[in-house]
Amino acid sequence: MSMPCGKCCTDLTLRIQELLFPHAFLDPKGLDFYRTHGLERFLTHTENIEFEYSGVTYRISLLGLIRPDLYLDAEGQQFHADHHLDDLVRENATVRVKHRCQYLHDDRSCGIYETRPEICREFNCALRDDCIDPQVHPLEFRS
Repeated sequence: MSMPCGKCCTDLTLRIQELLFPHAFLDPKGLDFYRTHGLERFLTHTENIEFEYSGVTYRISLLGLIRPDLYLDAEGQQFHADHHLDDLVRENATVRVKHRCQYLHDDRSCGIYETRPEICREFNCALRDDCIDPQVHPLEFRS
């Protein structure tokens, strides 16, 4: 098996509704992927999530993103307003979530490969144009 590039275990693109309300907008496989990557913790904590939107990287809590009046201090609310983050939510924009799967090792191998979720087993890395280095053969998956 060749070494994976790890792209499927790092940054991912989601519509803002899928990020904020995964149970309403993701199918079962999408939810499995969401959970596997530990994104649910951002829904229940004020921990900041990092995402890119229109070429700019932001760090803000998801709760603060949807309810700045309740979850952000005055400075955070001003930041939210100055950057028009309410538009991001209203327009259901696509954001690139900056993250790393909790099971991804530094060498980009999977720490739970033998017991990885079905969504990871079925994922075809070659479908991503940013995944495979042209010098490297596509990853061969084992069942």
